[in-house]
Amino acid sequence: MVFRELRYFCSEAFKSIAFNIWMTLASVITVTGCLLFLGVFMLFSVNLSYIADQVREDCKLVAFVDSSYSEEATKALASEIQSTPGVTEAELETQDEAFANAKEMLGDAGVSLDGMREDGFLRASYTITVKDLENSAQIADSLRKIEGVQEVREQQDITERVSKVTNAIKIALIVAMIVLALIAVFIISNSIKLAVYAREKEIHIMKYVGATDWYIRWPFIIEGIIVGIIGGAVSFGICLGAYGYIARSATDFLSAFSILKVNQVSFSLFILLLLFGALMGALGSGIAVRQHLKV
Repeated sequence: MVFRELRYFCSEAFKSIAFNIWMTLASVITVTGCLLFLGVFMLFSVNLSYIADQVREDCKLVAFVDSSYSEEATKALASEIQSTPGVTEAELETQDEAFANAKEMLGDAGVSLDGMREDGFLRASYTITVKDLENSAQIADSLRKIEGVQEVREQQDITERVSKVTNAIKIALIVAMIVLALIAVFIISNSIKLAVYAREKEIHIMKYVGATDWYIRWPFIIEGIIVGIIGGAVSFGICLGAYGYIARSATDFLSAFSILKVNQVSFSLFILLLLFGALMGALGSGIAVRQHLKV
């Protein structure tokens, strides 16, 4: 019984699509356009979050050791620094290594540093990785209390800016999803209305002979779902193809950061676009047919 009804609903939905083929095509194109914007926003948002995580990983505390400390005394600080709550790793850069790195960065001009070697111009330091950057200010305060730690530099302002930007993008994504959904629902609803108008007398007769609202409604809902799924599949193909090209080209201009690979976003993008398309189609169809069920 259920299978027979489902077959009837699907048959009626495909008949309606064939009968209103041009309006259905217009709906598919519109839904595809809306979902393309949604897909672009989604890909942009997840990659921004991914890059933000990379920035957070690179944001570390730097604890400078008192220049009067010997190399042995400097190394002895490692255990106390690493035992500080919230610290996961502490990497030492000795004064000699600091001079060597500075000279390498300056190139030919690095010889100018030779006369400053004994003046405490460059100090030994520990580059510290913390478990949670949100607590980096408290960890920095704890490190400053360690005897021999002369200064602690934090990059809290960078992490705060990154968090603000990612939050703003996420809010923009939600707003865009709502706006695009409303547009698509409106277009699909108008498309389904043509099929409803064409079968208005039939709907009224079915109501008079006792057909339930849902029995009448299902073919139109399935029609809307089909339109939404087709639009989702087309937009997925376009988004994935364009993203694949961008991902391959990104290595040429993104040296500091990397973006997500195609296989890392394809499944979630596919599910999002098809589900979103199907939901918009079902909702648009439900709205279109509702007023004609009141006999």
